[in-house]
Amino acid sequence: MRELPNTAERLYVIVRGDLPVGLACAQAIHAARIWRTNVEPTVVVLRCKRERFPEALEWAGLRDSAVWREPDLADEPTALVVGEKPPRRFGDLLQ
Repeated sequence: MRELPNTAERLYVIVRGDLPVGLACAQAIHAARIWRTNVEPTVVVLRCKRERFPEALEWAGLRDSAVWREPDLADEPTALVVGEKPPRRFGDLLQ
C-alpha cells in the first residue's frame, strides 16, 4: 500500500463510467483503500466518461494521487483517488 501524505477531509475517487455500477463501486473502494490519511475523510465518488478517463489520469498525475489497476481487467486503470476536488468535466456523482 502506497503512503501518500494527506490530511484532506475529502477524498475524490474517479471511476470509469463504462463500468457497471456494482463494479464501479468495487473499483472506488479499491482506489480509496490505497490512500492512507491522518483523518477519516468523506469519500466522494465520481463517474467519468471512458473517453475522458485518460485526461483525468493525466490531471491526477500532476497531483498527489493514486491509480487503481484492476487485475481482472488486464490491469487497466479503472479508478483514481485524489485529495483535491477534480474539475467538473471529469464526472458526475455516482448514482
